[in-house]
Amino acid sequence: MSDKLVSIVVPMRQRLDTTRNLIQSLEKNTINKKDIELICLTDSDDIELNNFLDSYKYSFTVKKITQSQKTPFSLSQYYQDGLQQASNPKFMWALGNDCEINSYGWDAALGGLSLKGGTFYYIRIDDGVHVREDYARNVECGCCFPILTFNYFLTTGEFYPLETRTWGADHFLWNSLRLVNSLCNGCMEVKDLIDNIKVIHHSPHSRDDEYKRPKDESYFRMRDNNTPFPRPMSKARFINSCIAKNGLC
Repeated sequence: MSDKLVSIVVPMRQRLDTTRNLIQSLEKNTINKKDIELICLTDSDDIELNNFLDSYKYSFTVKKITQSQKTPFSLSQYYQDGLQQASNPKFMWALGNDCEINSYGWDAALGGLSLKGGTFYYIRIDDGVHVREDYARNVECGCCFPILTFNYFLTTGEFYPLETRTWGADHFLWNSLRLVNSLCNGCMEVKDLIDNIKVIHHSPHSRDDEYKRPKDESYFRMRDNNTPFPRPMSKARFINSCIAKNGLC
């Protein structure tokens, strides 16, 4: 029995305005707030952001993990650290603090999905980056901010593979899961909620000019400190690891 519907894990660095937007959008658009938790990962030297998070009056569960900046930098490690504190959710969602939820009742749509036990689920949403026609033309297209069932973390110990490069980890995850699925006789399924869960992405990559944001320190930090550690992961090794841990094949 899951304790929460979804754990939303968000590494945070500066971007106080969009962090506020993210939290307020969760307050505004979540129907059953008791069913979600927000896990914030912050750097200890980010005083202004930490003070804001500590003083905010939340209507849902929030956990804050504050630590020194990691070297080498790996956003995937932040997500793993956060998910280790998750309250046994049904789903997990890796977002950035430049995101904003733009669909009322998103949690009801997620909770209404019918799932089979022993299967990994990849929930495809409208990520605010890809144009909708991308999904219509190519059913094999992943998204920037997928939602996964928590059994994937329990099996692999991660959201994005730790040894992949931070930049492009979403594409690596999508392609790896497709390969796992081809070898595991359907152990992974894709569910589409692109009409029900929409994210505004305040970044240079936003598809809407209204939400485009100049490149900032956090952007360059993720792009330039894009070091896989301890070594690049091959898809074959990831697949074999996943199959062995899950025991489905």
